[in-house]
Amino acid sequence: MTDYTFYRTALFVVNSVLNRMGVSQITNLGETAFSITLVELLNDVLNDLNSAAHWPTMYAETSIAIQSSVAEYKLNIKAQNIEEVAVSGRISPLQMVEREEIRRLSRIRSFGRPSQVCITRVSSLSPYVRLYPTPNTNSNLDIAYYSKVQTIRASAGDNDYVIPFPSRSVIAGLYAAAVLEENGNQQSTEVVAAYKLYQDFRAQDLAAFEYDTGAMIQIVPTGYPR
Repeated sequence: MTDYTFYRTALFVVNSVLNRMGVSQITNLGETAFSITLVELLNDVLNDLNSAAHWPTMYAETSIAIQSSVAEYKLNIKAQNIEEVAVSGRISPLQMVEREEIRRLSRIRSFGRPSQVCITRVSSLSPYVRLYPTPNTNSNLDIAYYSKVQTIRASAGDNDYVIPFPSRSVIAGLYAAAVLEENGNQQSTEVVAAYKLYQDFRAQDLAAFEYDTGAMIQIVPTGYPR
């Protein structure tokens, strides 16, 4: 029986699926043609989980310097989602706006304390942000974001990479993908059952690890002093 410790290495996950399929286990991710295929499928599963929710394990913060008279900045991060952007020393984050809005505002050459921000483009997985108004003083920009999961390589160097998602969902997802691959990408009773188990595990883990740590709702009765 698989030991569903919360977080497991890439090698452990691949070997768990190999064992479940009755195939000999490996010592390195790139050891066999099938293990290389499993690593490719594993990356698909991780991307699916990464985009499914804001996992606490993927939360990160960073800070960059902003300069007077410079409106656009490259963030040297690999972000799945940017949670908020704020100017250091200010309580409220900047308002996120669409590209159309930031282009409209940028036609007005305005300088001052930034109040709005837009993700204008992405280059080599690094997002660019544009501020409005253009800063008129040097400061720092604080960014809270959820990072993209690492792409695992079929090499010994990634054997010990600890996958930042609950292991039972990862293993179930990889097993489902492997069964579908072995079945020539054709549906079958086994494929449907495997994907159903993956979806069930994913939903349960999302509820336990993401939704239960979401935004707080404060209810104030009518007439109660705030």
